Amino acid sequence: MACFYILKQDTKKGGNNMWYARPKYIDRTTLDSIARRVQAACSMTLSDVRAVIIELITVMNDQLKAGNKVRLDGFGDFSIGIHTSPAISEKEFNANDNIKSCHICFQPQRHRLQNGKYSRAFCEDVTWREWPYGTSDGATPTPSNP
Repeated sequence: MACFYILKQDTKKGGNNMWYARPKYIDRTTLDSIARRVQAACSMTLSDVRAVIIELITVMNDQLKAGNKVRLDGFGDFSIGIHTSPAISEKEFNANDNIKSCHICFQPQRHRLQNGKYSRAFCEDVTWREWPYGTSDGATPTPSNP
């Protein structure tokens, strides 16, 4: 299996008009789909798998809101990041006024390869192929919609 990419030209004002590869996603996998695949690979029932995943999400949410990073060994680290507007001085900074929003940061776990470089979880042995159905303007066929 391979991941797909499409080529996009940077046409923004002030852009360089160069071409860049962007990932092309074929579909979205849902919690239910993942739970069914896990259930098929182990002795747990589908409802047990769903319950564990849902509870994992709840516990992670609680831990992140408590100011902790969450590490899932073999997967990666989750943390909360913030977008802020600047303040003229430290005294002028007010969390209610300057913190605009928050978001989740995910850092895949990495390990050192024999050549001394690092590899990130889920990115090992990824192969790329150009999307064979043209651009992603919505008018071209996809494997699920030929």
